[in-house]
Amino acid sequence: MKPSSLVLLIVVLPTGTALALAPMGQPTSSLKEGQMSAGVSYMNGDEDIHFVGGPAKGIDLESVLVTVALGIREDQMDVFLRGGVGTRSCPLMDTDAPAAGAGTRITLTGNETLSWGLLAQFVWYGFESGTVESDLYDIQIATGPSWHVMDNLMVYGGPFVHLIDGTQDMKGIGVFDLEQESALGGYVGTGLEIGTHLTVASEFQFTPNASGFAVTANWRF
Repeated sequence: MKPSSLVLLIVVLPTGTALALAPMGQPTSSLKEGQMSAGVSYMNGDEDIHFVGGPAKGIDLESVLVTVALGIREDQMDVFLRGGVGTRSCPLMDTDAPAAGAGTRITLTGNETLSWGLLAQFVWYGFESGTVESDLYDIQIATGPSWHVMDNLMVYGGPFVHLIDGTQDMKGIGVFDLEQESALGGYVGTGLEIGTHLTVASEFQFTPNASGFAVTANWRF
């Protein structure tokens, strides 16, 4: 990867049972030590969340997140923070919420052509509407290779674990635990560098009950 690039990641989420499968990108780190990147992501998805001991509820979620990353070890590890807003639509309400998250990418082994890495990330959403308050955590842990097929073309993917956890407080009724129905999935993506600064990528994510896409523009300093 070049020291400076603009990354455009396109991920599409068809309706199913995925709650805003967050764009992951390559599972390996490509930032130099001390190098930073900043980007904006748009995500759209839906998931069947169910109350523990209760029926499943379909929830649609859109979110816009700003991500800032920092290289910790050259091409070996980076960490990132996210913040933004999410919009949830479900049988009970439509509401906006603050969102925040963090994550890391670690290159485990490999070289400039083929490497293997580990990615872990989460996003928190704090929804509130009338007498209902929800704290929702979307967690993804992924591993897999990043393969530079050509100098300007990369393919990546592998398995990932997708977890949903949280609570919903319905005033006067009670507090309910929230969780998702499926946890194991896979992902595959491609990244194409256009010129010195621009990379265009596409990524597909899926679990037994979900599939999805997202859009990200990222500037590497």
